[in-house]
Order: sequence, then C-alpha cells, then structure tokens
Amino acid sequence: MIAREVSAQGSYRGLPLGGRSALLGNTGVALARDNAAAFLNPATLAAPDAAALAVSVNFFRLTVTRASQWGQPGAVDTARFPGLETERAALSRTDFSPLPSSLCLAVAVGPVGTAPGQPRLAFCYGATDQTSFDTTAEARVSTAGPWTDDRVQTLRTSFSRQHVGPSFALQLSPKVRLGASLHLVLTSLDQIYGLTSTIYDATGRGALTSLHLFRGGQAFGAGLLVGATWEAARGVTLGLSIAPPTLPLWGSYSGSSDVQLTTTDGARAVFVRESGSYRADLPFRVALGAGFRSSRTRVEADVFFAAGVDAFGRQEGTSRTTRLTGGAFVPEEESRLDRKVSALPVVNAAFGVERFVAKGFSVIGGGYTDFAPLDLGRTPPTPDLVAFSRRSRVALTLGVGSYGEGGELLAGVDAAYTWGLTAAPNPYGEEARLDWARTSGLQFVFILSGSTNLSTLKRAAEQVESLVGAKP
Repeated sequence: MIAREVSAQGSYRGLPLGGRSALLGNTGVALARDNAAAFLNPATLAAPDAAALAVSVNFFRLTVTRASQWGQPGAVDTARFPGLETERAALSRTDFSPLPSSLCLAVAVGPVGTAPGQPRLAFCYGATDQTSFDTTAEARVSTAGPWTDDRVQTLRTSFSRQHVGPSFALQLSPKVRLGASLHLVLTSLDQIYGLTSTIYDATGRGALTSLHLFRGGQAFGAGLLVGATWEAARGVTLGLSIAPPTLPLWGSYSGSSDVQLTTTDGARAVFVRESGSYRADLPFRVALGAGFRSSRTRVEADVFFAAGVDAFGRQEGTSRTTRLTGGAFVPEEESRLDRKVSALPVVNAAFGVERFVAKGFSVIGGGYTDFAPLDLGRTPPTPDLVAFSRRSRVALTLGVGSYGEGGELLAGVDAAYTWGLTAAPNPYGEEARLDWARTSGLQFVFILSGSTNLSTLKRAAEQVESLVGAKP
C-alpha cells in the first residue's frame, strides 16, 4: 500500500518558486531577485541585483497526513445494516517526494549602460501548484458489530499547474521599474476512485458494493501579469502586481463512473461515460508588497488577494448513462454535461527577514498563509463534483544564504501545518457513496537552490576550453 499527501487543487501558493523568496516566507512582490520574480512581480527583474541566470534545482517535500473518520466518513444505512457500528478509524500516512524546480534565464536588452536603466528580457518556467492524494490498493478486513467488512480501495487524485513564457522589465526612472509576464498556463487533472466492499453477517445477509470513478483533463490558457516597483524612500521599496483572469485557449476532458450494488435480492448498477472540454481559469489577482533593505538587513511584507469566481474549474460536454435495473440493461439518451466548482475570494499574507551575520553569509526566515479558495459546499460529495479535496496551511520558513561574485547558494526548510477536507468512500449507505473526511497534518519542504550569472558561466567555459586545448 502506497499513500501520499492529502492536498487540494486550486491553491494559488502551492509550490515554492525561488529559493530566496521561498525562504523569505514566500515573499517577493517588492524585493524578489530570483525565479519567483516572473510569477510574483516581473518589475523586480529590472532591479540591479537581480540574478542573470537563476536556477532553483532542488525541492523535496515530506508530508505527514491524518484523515479522521476514514473508515466510516458518513452515516450508516441502518435498514440494510442494523447494528453496524464502526470505530471510524483514521488514515495516517507519510510521504517523501521531490517537487518540480523552476528556471529563469534573464538577459539584458540593448547596449550596456543604457540610461536610465537597462531593460531585461527573461524566459521562465515554474510549477505553481502540484497537489495529490494517493492511497493505492488499501485492503482491510474489519468487524463492526455483527458485520464483517472486507474491502479494497484505491484513491489517486492529482492536480498540477505550470507556467512558461517570457517576461520583460525596464527601469522607467531611477525610482520606478515596470514589468510584465505573458505565460502559457497548463493545468492537468487526474482522478481515480475505486472501492469494492463485501459486507455480511453470520446469517448470510449482506451486500457487495462498488464505486469507481476515472477522470482526466488538460487545459491550456494564457496568463498576463503586470507589475511595478517604486523606491519610496532610501532603502524602502513598494511593489504592486496585477493579474487579470487567464484566457482559456483549449482543453479536453474524459471520464467515467459506475456504482454497483449486489444483494441476495438482486443487483443494480449505474454506468456513466463522459467526454468534452475542461477549463481551469485563474481569477483576477492583485498583490501588494513593502520591502526594506540596508547593508545587513532585508525585510519584506506582502498581501495577496484573489477574487472569487463562479466557475473556477469547469467540465462541459456530453454524458451517456446505462442502468442495470430488474435484471435488464437500460441505456439512456445522451445528455449535456456541465459541472463546475466555484472559488471564494481569499486573502493571504507573507512576511520575511534576511540578516547578514557575516560578509556574504545570511540567516533567512519568515512565514505565510495559504488559505484554499475552493467552495465545496455544505452537502455530501457526489461523483458529480469537479474537486474532491481542499487544503489550507500556515507555514514558517528558516534557512541560510551564501553570496559571492560567482552567484549564491541557499538552503533551508519550509514547515507548515495543514488542514482541510477530502472525499472518502463510504460503503455503508443504501449504495456506495462519498462523504467528507477531515484532514490535518504537517508538511516540510526542504529547499536547496542557487543562482549564477552569464559572465560566470562564460569564464567557466573559457577555462574548460583552455584546459582541453592545452598541450601535454
């Protein structure tokens, strides 16, 4: 049995993007100088100390998760299973896995020394969200009152969002910088729910129930992010970035579900096949940041706002249902499919401090919130949902940084407490169904990242060339 973290699709701050920004509490709207600049505020790419080539190469995530009432997430059909009492056992799992890295290549545009500032063009890739819930081939036999429950279940859901594209920044005046990012946004969704349960007592009463759900979708969109920074006073920088809703370009979706119930009285089943389009649009977002830096200290505080949206995720197309009733299969006419999940307005905050304790060496720390925007409603989940989990978190970060002429190296940890909901299978109803189970846990992201510049790479290449060409 393999289990991975309980997470939720739709987190706007799901993954770290740059090493220094991540260790500074996921800040960067005012003072970003690594890969996060293209995704938080592209105007910061024009800062004099912005890295020419920044590579965040290693992120590792350790997650400890507990889902309460996993064994029985909902009510029991007492008419079918009289006297059934379960312990509502919890599910506890630990996972260690690598996360996608981010990459930015930034180069100057035009001749060196152009006044009042030298424009910069960057091409960046970053994964902004990668969340999943994975428990494979979980088999269990339990006794609940006079009943024996023999079940096997597999749940695998994953959601990821990736951005790739150019960013441009320029220094408009000695105190004002502007920037913009135009990214292709790829969103992927995969969901597999499988449950087969045989529940019986000593008299031969019982039921064989099963629930299976398979879905996959991909959506492409275009995202725009514009930003500005202003040096309001000596050492004080204010930042602003605005992102309109993403523009949907193309998406595809396919899926199927079936629910079966077999008893001594007969069998019934419902099979649904679906296909069509998939959209996962990002809403209007705005971020404000304030940063202070001196010769030995850097401080930044940011606030992030994301507007609510009626159709945060949407699947449209056609659906065809076949039913098994009274010993006969009855196909129904094709119908229109249109399901969606909405997102609520959400505000998050971040804070970070970097203190240089020696020349070229610093201690970095911070904290941030990541409140989930998904509106899962107040009713029990059904196979007709778009999203089956939601997770929020609060985190603290701590690390160290080493800086030199050739680049920088940073290492540290992001420690978070998480909580939320996930849909869990319940075989104890009139037929197999889903019910909400609460989740909580701890999450640790280990960060090792570095940056360098093109001149350093050029010198290294020249040294290698000289060594290769040297005569023995």
